Amino acid sequence: MNQDLQLTDLLKKSKTANLFQVYGEPDVLLECKDGSCVVAVRGMDVFDPAKRDIRSAGTDKIQAWFLDTNYDGERFIVRHAYFLWDDDVFDDLKRALKGEIDAGAWSNLYSDRSRPFLKPKTGKIAVKVITVFGDEAIVVLKP
Repeated sequence: MNQDLQLTDLLKKSKTANLFQVYGEPDVLLECKDGSCVVAVRGMDVFDPAKRDIRSAGTDKIQAWFLDTNYDGERFIVRHAYFLWDDDVFDDLKRALKGEIDAGAWSNLYSDRSRPFLKPKTGKIAVKVITVFGDEAIVVLKP
């Protein structure tokens, strides 16, 4: 266990004082045809240990999702990034970057369906999904 997690007397001792949630699985669909693949995100299921039940989130509860189109099994490299926030985030992002963002480029990133990509040389694709609740999970797919 890392030192920062060994705060025994500083942490609350209630059921709701979990440091993290361990179990989650993104609901994704992989379509491959003629050497090209597309991933569609449909939601994510997360086990909530405090309530001991499964919380399902649709695309309306996903903040962002990332795609490693050539996953090597050791490290996740973001090769595609997509965001499913409210439209207000576009204006917030422009302000945060202190510049203009091409609306056409933003529309490519605001999607529950990836842009087409070539089948991976490693034989694996990884998809990481982050919900509005802060839940994060990865699923590895083989086309």
